[in-house]
Amino acid sequence: RILSQYRIVKVEKDMMYKKREITRERLMKARERYEKAKKEYMRVNKLYKEKKNKFIEAKNRLRECKGKETPECQQLREETREYARNFLRHAISVMLQHLEKIKASIEASDSIEEEKVQEMLSDIDETVVSLKRIYDEVEKAENKDDIKRAAREVEKIWKEIRNRERMHVAKLIHSKVWKLIKRGERIEDRLYATVERMQKRGMDTSRIENSIDKYSSAVVAAKEAYKKASELLQEANNLRRDNESSNETRNIIREKIKEAKSYIKEANSRMREAYNILKDIIKEIKKLKADLVREDELKDEKVEIIEEHGKMSPQNRTNMTGSTSMNEIEKDENTDTWENETSNISNPTS
Repeated sequence: RILSQYRIVKVEKDMMYKKREITRERLMKARERYEKAKKEYMRVNKLYKEKKNKFIEAKNRLRECKGKETPECQQLREETREYARNFLRHAISVMLQHLEKIKASIEASDSIEEEKVQEMLSDIDETVVSLKRIYDEVEKAENKDDIKRAAREVEKIWKEIRNRERMHVAKLIHSKVWKLIKRGERIEDRLYATVERMQKRGMDTSRIENSIDKYSSAVVAAKEAYKKASELLQEANNLRRDNESSNETRNIIREKIKEAKSYIKEANSRMREAYNILKDIIKEIKKLKADLVREDELKDEKVEIIEEHGKMSPQNRTNMTGSTSMNEIEKDENTDTWENETSNISNPTS
């Protein structure tokens, strides 16, 4: 069998699915914060777009006042500065709620190591502190130059942390694919246990075994794509730690993250392929009046898959139709839209 190239060692069963332990209370609170941040993000994003449009309209009207000091033009300049202030204030609010969504998702994930979780959360917290400081500066801004200065600061922070935000989102998606693959591996154990039981009953399992080989091939392909994504994310992370101040380095990091996400999608696609094969296998098993061996019927109590050349993380393995789905992953990936929502924050007024 294809996955037999991996050897099995024992591990605590309650950590078979996880890379860290999260209490139910913490999990529920994180999910509540995510839902709250999601709703607030939608609200402030709508307001942000409205404020942006009003600012752009006022700025266009202000062009007609170039070189003029009429009362009407002076009033329009005051209105434009206020529109700029509101625009920038809501732009920062959009960023803060977006980061809160990512933060809550990280806190709810048990498939990312604790050390990495804390590193990611600390990174987000530092950015939040900076954005809140600038928000206060916008509130206190007395003139056009103050607002421009605040806008430039936001733009600077954005450039500095944009790749980190991309990285956090990619790692979240990456961790969900990890769970899908681990479930896929465990399903294979159940399939072979099922075949063994059927053979003992004198059933012909040749067609099922051929299908299992195809299933295993899809899982292995997913693992390979996942591994490539892992390597690219690590390379991007190393570059970020060494030097992310130059535009050239930022561009390289962005491309590596982009490539990693393409491999994550490939891994997802392969697991979907495996799942479709699995459905056919189960139909064939049912046709022969048999049942798939249940998780609790497997003889091994504690298991962990180890690659020939190194150790993988502990696995949480249930069935492949569990809570982590392709739809969830695609939904998380759609949070990577900050750039589109804040592209107009620099130079908010003239």
